[in-house]
Amino acid sequence: MGSERTSTPSAARAGSVFLRHYDRLVRIAYLVGHSGRAPQARLVRAHRDVQRALPWRSERELTYPEMRRRVLRTATRRRPFQLPVLVTWAWHTTVSGSAAHRTVAGGLARLAPHARAAYLLVVVEGLTRADALLVMRDLGWPDADRAMVAAAELVARLRDERALTGGQQRALLAESPADPTVVRLRAPDPLGVRLLRAGRIALVAAALSLVVALVMVILAVSRAERDPAGARHAATTEAAVTRVPADAWTGTSELTLASWPSRGARSGDDALVQAASSAWQVGGAGDDGVAVTAEGGTAADPPVGSPTLLFAGPVDGTTLVVLADATRVATYAEREGGTRTLTVQPAPAQDEYATSALRIPAGPGKARYLLAPWATAPQARALTGADWHGLAVEDGLTEAVAVPEGERCWNGPLLRLRSTSAGQGQPYTLGDFGSAGLAHLMYVPPRAPGAVTQPNELDAAGGPAAWSRLGCALAGAPGRSPGSVTAWELWRGRLLQGTASVVCVRTAGPGSANRVAAVVVSDTPTVVAAASGTRLCSRYTRDVVVGWWTRDARGQWYHVAAGSQAVRRISVETSAGTRQGTSPLVSGPYDRRPAGKVTVTATDDKGEPVPVLA
Repeated sequence: MGSERTSTPSAARAGSVFLRHYDRLVRIAYLVGHSGRAPQARLVRAHRDVQRALPWRSERELTYPEMRRRVLRTATRRRPFQLPVLVTWAWHTTVSGSAAHRTVAGGLARLAPHARAAYLLVVVEGLTRADALLVMRDLGWPDADRAMVAAAELVARLRDERALTGGQQRALLAESPADPTVVRLRAPDPLGVRLLRAGRIALVAAALSLVVALVMVILAVSRAERDPAGARHAATTEAAVTRVPADAWTGTSELTLASWPSRGARSGDDALVQAASSAWQVGGAGDDGVAVTAEGGTAADPPVGSPTLLFAGPVDGTTLVVLADATRVATYAEREGGTRTLTVQPAPAQDEYATSALRIPAGPGKARYLLAPWATAPQARALTGADWHGLAVEDGLTEAVAVPEGERCWNGPLLRLRSTSAGQGQPYTLGDFGSAGLAHLMYVPPRAPGAVTQPNELDAAGGPAAWSRLGCALAGAPGRSPGSVTAWELWRGRLLQGTASVVCVRTAGPGSANRVAAVVVSDTPTVVAAASGTRLCSRYTRDVVVGWWTRDARGQWYHVAAGSQAVRRISVETSAGTRQGTSPLVSGPYDRRPAGKVTVTATDDKGEPVPVLA
């Protein structure tokens, strides 16, 4: 990491510094700038901020740090009113990135501008924390220390939760998806093109057309920064759609939706595909007869970049077109009678398991699955079902599968697949939670002290039996499918009058969107504790103690604390007294549940504290 206090960059003409370091300066302006703008406006604004930072006098000499200081001041300045950004006739979009790129970008977007600046100065620019603080204080930022703390927390969170070291974060931000000088140009606004053509009729008409065009562009772009979806509808821009060849996935190392081939009997029907793409571009902002729905916490905003065509063709009497961008899946449907709908849902987690299949609606109480080209041998069953049954596949689409309805707890269906690219050819299981994306289901048995146990597939020994009792722990999951759901069986044995097990069910979503639920599985499985945004029951925190109150058949109260095999000592303090022992530690019986707070502490075989979920 460099230090600006130990090395003094040589000064040069401002224009030379501007040209030599333009890429770095624009990247800083782009990543530090306001994250709430539409991507188009944010991209062009970054270039404008750097150009505004260029001094008026060409002979003025500047060092790179001085130029960077000017860019930071310009990019973080809050303006109550901003004139619209004038753009070229072509639409500019940044290059799509991987899941890791989106993770880092998402973390940055949630920081305040000064915290983003602190992150960029340390991670991208390579300054020490002390030097970065000097830069920010020199800019007159009173919250420099808080900004640096927030930046450090983001670095640590990406390292701990996403296994991205500081060096990897820096490398990701040096690649094309974070580089606003590397862009894709999409088709220009047809309205603007027509105006330019009309302008060639005569010199006077050309001048008039130019004035009209400029006014319309200013109004349209200004409206786009406030309402990108509405502006796109007004322009009715025809967006390009990416069609992927059938064997393209065999030549890539990253198996995601972007590597799926375009399939379906009508994948070559340009009019149909364009109708679907246009409906997504409009995003429900216009009165074009398409009913638009956004599900799972996502938005029906226009696609980012050129959407990928995954499927187009008839399905159970309905014509469907399935499109995807980096984070969403859009399903366009044309039904008998002229009814047209567009449903936008979150895309599955970007790994070879979760992107092995997409849920396709197939009428009431049924679903089909569009399979990735690397997914084979599909089978299905309900969560509580006994046997798997094979599914017929045509053009990547499975036969219809019954979806359990009207049940109090989640009951599937489950989809089992094989792949030479995922799971080393062994079967793996996905769970259907009602969204387009499916969740990878896994199981971890009780582990011996010191053993490093990795999540196994659901079919591992003990897995099906454990999972068959966990549907109620997942009752709140439908709506947005998690990337994976893992059942960590912490403890199994005798408890009070019978046998029981303690299972920690972890649903993992993007970034810090995760949830854990502790389930006591006995005669009636019961969720006894839950937490969100935690590392419990993950590869980072394998040992956990669960504490809960329970009653026996006679109405007597007990407090139980049970943990994983590595737990050596548990202490439970209630208003009725303190009890110490090993797992499971039972306190009671009590005629009445003791009032007040219960404090549970535990240590492992090394004397280290063990976290408690209660």
